[in-house]
Amino acid sequence: MQNTISDFWQMVWQEQIHVIALVNNHLDVCKVLQNVSMHYWPDSNDCVKETDKFMITLLSTKVYASFAIRHINVYNKEISESYDITHLEFNSWLGNVMPNPFDLVIYHNYVTRAMEKYPDSKLLVHCSSGIGPTAVIIALDALYKHGLVTGVINVQEFTRKMRNDRIGMIQNLDQYICLYKCLNECFRAKMCVVTKDELQNEPILLRANNEFCILLSMISGFRNDEHSLPCKQDLECEYEIPKGMNREDMLIQNQLGQHCGILLSSFTTKDCIIAGSYPSHGEAADLIRHLIDQKCSTLVSVNPLCDVPYSKEWYCIDPSDDLTKFQVEVIKGPKVSQHVSLSTLRMRIHSTQNWHQVTVYQITSWGLMEKLPPDTCALLDVIKIIQLDKSCGSNTDFVVLSRYNHLIFYVEENKRYQPNKL
Repeated sequence: MQNTISDFWQMVWQEQIHVIALVNNHLDVCKVLQNVSMHYWPDSNDCVKETDKFMITLLSTKVYASFAIRHINVYNKEISESYDITHLEFNSWLGNVMPNPFDLVIYHNYVTRAMEKYPDSKLLVHCSSGIGPTAVIIALDALYKHGLVTGVINVQEFTRKMRNDRIGMIQNLDQYICLYKCLNECFRAKMCVVTKDELQNEPILLRANNEFCILLSMISGFRNDEHSLPCKQDLECEYEIPKGMNREDMLIQNQLGQHCGILLSSFTTKDCIIAGSYPSHGEAADLIRHLIDQKCSTLVSVNPLCDVPYSKEWYCIDPSDDLTKFQVEVIKGPKVSQHVSLSTLRMRIHSTQNWHQVTVYQITSWGLMEKLPPDTCALLDVIKIIQLDKSCGSNTDFVVLSRYNHLIFYVEENKRYQPNKL
C-alpha cells in the first residue's frame, strides 16, 4: 500500500536485499490495492520515487516474453549511501490463471542466476497475496536445489513446512499442480547459459549432440520419415505433446479446421510466432482464414513453395476453386538475397471489402527433402530481413511453415535466435 512503501524499502535496506522476485504481474498487485498506478519503483528512467528516507531510481529495464528485469538504485538520504538491486517481475501470472510451467521455469532460472552474484544475500519474493505465486516459486527453488543434491524430493512435506511458517502457502490445487509441472520440467532438462565466447571456443558438435539427445528423450513416438510429408493423422498420432503442456494450449483455436498451428513466444515477445506444417490437399482455405483471423503480417516458408505439394491451391495466380469464400492475389517480388525471395499475398473474404496483406519470404536454397540447408547463411539471411521489415511489428503474429510444425526458428529483436523448445 502507499503508506507502506517506505517500510518496504526500509526492510530492503535493513536486510541488504540485492534481488527482488515479483512473481505476478504488477498490475494485479495494483488492482488488489485499488490503485492502477501504484507500485514501489519509478515508472521510467527519468523519474525518481522518493520516501522520507530513500530515493529510488530506475536504471534500466529489459522486457522479455514472460518477465521483465529492472535494475534499481536505492539511495539512503540519511547516510548518503546507495547500492543496486535486480528486480525480476514475472508478468505472465495473471490473476487465477496458471502460467505456462516452462515460462515459470525460465523465470526461476534468471532469478537463480541473479542470486549467484550475491551468495550471502537473502532473496525477497512477493506477489499480490503473498501465499500463492510466492509460495510456488519458493517451493520450486528449494525443492529443485534439494533434488539436485539428494536425488529425492517431498512436495507435500515441504508445503506443510511452509504452511507452518505462514498459513495458506500454495492456495489451491491448480498452484500445487503447477509446482509439480515446474519441477518436472526442471529435472527433465537442466538449463544452462553459454556465453558467446564459450560457444565459439568449445567443441560445439559434442555439446549440440548431447543437448539434442536430452531433447529427443522428452518426446516419444515421433516418427522421423524423411521421404514423406506428414498428414493430419501423423500429426495427431505420431507426435506426442510434451508432458506439462496441453494440446489445447498449443493449438490455435480460431477456426483453423484441419490446419494445426503451434503458438510460441520469441525471446522478447509472448505468443507472436505460429509454427505450422504446409497445408495438405483441401486445407488451403483453413490457412487463408488463419492468416486473416490472426492478423498475421508475415509468412516464412522454410522451403521454396514451388516444391511444396498442394501449395498451388493457395499460392498461385489462379488459386484453387476450394477458396470460394476468399479472393487471393499473389504479387511476385524480387529475390532479396542469395537464399531468400520476397512476394506479397493479398486476401479478403468475398463478403467484405477489406484486404489483408501478408509478406511472404521463401528460403529458396533449402530443398524440401533436405534435412539441413546447404548453407546456414540462408537462416541468417531471412532472420535479418524480417528484423528490418517494419511491417512485422514486435506484437504481430507471423507464421513459419515447414514440413513439420515443430521445425521452426525464432526471430529476436536483439539479433538472437534459438531452436523451438521441444
